[in-house]
Amino acid sequence: MEIEQAMLVLARALSPGHTDERLTEAVRTVLLEGLTGRLPAGIPDSEAAALRDWLAREQAGRADPAGALYQQMLGRAVVRDKAGTLAVQRQRRAHRATGAYYTGDLVVRYLLDRVGALLPGAVSLIDPACGSGAFLEAARGRFARLVGLDADPTAIEICRSRVPEAALHVADALLDPFPGGYDLCVGNPPYISSGLRGAPNHQRERLTELRRRYPRTAEYKLNTYPLFVERGLELLRDGGVLGFILPDSFLSGRYFAGTRRLLLNYAIQELALICEDFWEHGRVGQSVILIVRKSPAPPDHTICVKVCARVDDLDRSNGVAVPLDEVVWGPLQRLRLLPDPDMRGFVRRIEGMHGSMPLGRFLTTYSGLIGRRGQDTLLRTLNPGLAGPWGLLLRSGREIDRYRLNWAGEEVCLAPDRIKSGGNLAYYRNPKLMLRQTADSLRAVYDDQGYFCLNNIHLLVPAGGGPEPDLRVMLGLINSGPFNRYYRALTMEAGRLYPQVDLDLLATIPVPPLPGVERDRLAGLVRTREKAAPEEAALLEQEIDELVERLYGLD
Repeated sequence: MEIEQAMLVLARALSPGHTDERLTEAVRTVLLEGLTGRLPAGIPDSEAAALRDWLAREQAGRADPAGALYQQMLGRAVVRDKAGTLAVQRQRRAHRATGAYYTGDLVVRYLLDRVGALLPGAVSLIDPACGSGAFLEAARGRFARLVGLDADPTAIEICRSRVPEAALHVADALLDPFPGGYDLCVGNPPYISSGLRGAPNHQRERLTELRRRYPRTAEYKLNTYPLFVERGLELLRDGGVLGFILPDSFLSGRYFAGTRRLLLNYAIQELALICEDFWEHGRVGQSVILIVRKSPAPPDHTICVKVCARVDDLDRSNGVAVPLDEVVWGPLQRLRLLPDPDMRGFVRRIEGMHGSMPLGRFLTTYSGLIGRRGQDTLLRTLNPGLAGPWGLLLRSGREIDRYRLNWAGEEVCLAPDRIKSGGNLAYYRNPKLMLRQTADSLRAVYDDQGYFCLNNIHLLVPAGGGPEPDLRVMLGLINSGPFNRYYRALTMEAGRLYPQVDLDLLATIPVPPLPGVERDRLAGLVRTREKAAPEEAALLEQEIDELVERLYGLD
């Protein structure tokens, strides 16, 4: 028996007493009750025995079987087909729609240990998005007063059965009035973006109210987790401690600047990056444990910084105390996690280069073509009968490597009525650099042959209004080892499944002064590298790296 079959057995038994709209909720509630051995009447003996055996297996070896089972059920719903037959249907984007992801026992314990150690006399703890109660159950016996809020009544019922002494409320923690004054606020708030595919569009009235209620953290395509950070800090007393596990997007994302500004009003205690995507019931990406005290940071404040390859490494690392001014950088006050002192020294030397200017003074970016009715409508191989006009197309970032362009033979339709955006043809026809979009490092190529591209490739063109760039000199810098080392240190994109080039960050990278002799030498090396045989490429790139190191004063 699997989860779908277990839910279907219960749906058949419960359907006479419930409407179709309420049947899924009833099945979820009763199945969770089944963990205690209680099953409703009306289930055939053979199915009841199989269901009890399956529930026993689900409980075996799990620290939190109720929470794990609840998460499985969030991705499934009971439906009735046109013939009236009940079935259980997978909802592939259910976790994205609800923003709910099951928090593993190790993360729960670690967070509670850390916030408890920072506030030894803590009495009260609130989880404003408690879900099935993982944090509250682990906090039993540690704190005298436990409070949980969640908008899902089923989750609150699970939580009540697990932590009967907690004060639990079915409530929208973001909008419902609720008093504060707690010592600790912990949890794993929902990650719901109003702009992600598969996520629900917030009701217009609620979205408007959230933007009004949280003007500092409700930015662009509103995501709920920054709002919970702001709300969590409101629920604390002065000097209280917040501990959340969050997506790492708030560290450097352009549209989380308000969240960072809010956090920097207080004393951030710890930032622990977990590079492993360890979530059991959905793909989230890299996560960060954020711990912050609701009090101003002292002038000499340091933050405990950890970068953990795996979630299991949390307990194995003591972290490194990094000065606040080495964590915060740039006008958007991005947060960079560099526990390695050598890497921090390297970054300081790049940024402290006298006379440098940001790359954005030399180059600006332009995205490739987007079809008005889909990208396929632009491709000659799929639309051979179109009149055109046609241009040579780089369809994939794989056709771009450092210094070398490998055209796969595709052509693109340039008829204006077929192009939605990216159609300024002069950008393609003039000399330019072309840059992969999906990569954890920078891979660019020079093009003066008028190649076109889709919007999975970026163009880098002269910015105008500033110094006139030699594109091959810029290409040598962008492809060089020192430039990429700096870029990777700040983006922390290495190891992601689909890393995306951060154009905002790219524009800020310092370009060193370029005296005439060194500039000409770099341009010449790049031209030679473009024509080099494979066996010569590595030595030429090493020469380029050494020259760039001298330009940055790193030699």
